[in-house]
Amino acid sequence: MKSGWPGFGRSTAMDADVAYGVWRACFEGYETWLNTVDRGATYQKGDAWGCVGRWFAGRWHTDAANGYVTRVKDYEAQAIWASKNFQQP
Repeated sequence: MKSGWPGFGRSTAMDADVAYGVWRACFEGYETWLNTVDRGATYQKGDAWGCVGRWFAGRWHTDAANGYVTRVKDYEAQAIWASKNFQQP
């Protein structure tokens, strides 16, 4: 991502491309380096929620990654985007 800076910091579209590209590489099984660092499970392709956690924590199924996934799933279940004050601080 270093080579994309500052472009993705200035462009919402480029930021979305970078974010989804990282997620897709994870999902497709290209991030085998995740098995060379601290992890809570063996990295394998096809684990969508594992890739969500990796995006947050930079590691595979660690406590931090799994905690983030739990929070995202909770927000999803609550449909918080439909709440009256969703975009309020």
